Amino acid sequence: MSLAGEMAASLERITARRRRTLSKLQLRLAALDLRVWLSRHRRRLESATDALQSVAARRLVARRRQFEALEIRLQERSPLGLLGRGYAIAYDSTGKILRSPDQVAAGDEIAVRLARGQVDARVLQKKIIGL
Repeated sequence: MSLAGEMAASLERITARRRRTLSKLQLRLAALDLRVWLSRHRRRLESATDALQSVAARRLVARRRQFEALEIRLQERSPLGLLGRGYAIAYDSTGKILRSPDQVAAGDEIAVRLARGQVDARVLQKKIIGL
C-alpha cells in the first residue's frame, strides 16, 4: 500500500472515530435539551398539582361535614334554641340567671327572656318543687 493510501485509511479511521464521538456528544446534548427537561418537569408538576388539588378537595369536604355536624350540635345546645322550644331564662335585678326560688323574694323584680323578647315581672309568690 502506498503512503497516500495509508494516510487516507488513517484519515478515514480518525474521521470515523470523531464522528462516533460527535454522535455520542450529540446524544448527551439532546438529553440536556431544556425543552425536554422542561416538558418532563412540567408533566411532573401538573401531576403533583392534580394530586394536591384532589387531596385538598377531599379534606375540604371532610372539614365541611365536620363543621356542619358541629353546627348542628351547637344549635341543639344553644340557649336560644331552647327558648324557641318554649323555655325561658329568668334573671334577677342584677342580671344573674335565676336557678332557684331561693335567689329571689316576694316583691323582687325579675326579667324573663323568651325566644322573641323579654318580659319584666314581679315575684308574687315562690314555690320550691322537688325533682
